[in-house]
Amino acid sequence: MRGELNIKIKPLAVLGLYQYLRDDSQCLGIALLVELAENSEIKYSPKEVQAVKWMNIDEILNSNTKFRDGVKEVLEDYQRHKTVLPFEYVRFFDLRKKYN
Repeated sequence: MRGELNIKIKPLAVLGLYQYLRDDSQCLGIALLVELAENSEIKYSPKEVQAVKWMNIDEILNSNTKFRDGVKEVLEDYQRHKTVLPFEYVRFFDLRKKYN
């Protein structure tokens, strides 16, 4: 599996499911706990990403940096509850096979 920065990641657990409203639509966000695969190199387009910086949870929560909506809420939930759903419980279905 590859993350948004085109790095290899191994999903470990589901931190939570979050429903939120954006403009005139409802969205469902899935927060995952992942592990960075060995020898992963971050590759990104400077046109799309201004900077990349590794931060721990406390640094993020105390930062004035503007993060995507919901990031701080997910991390606060994780710090408060420390609950996760093992990733093995997540099932993927390829519905294209059923409807093609």
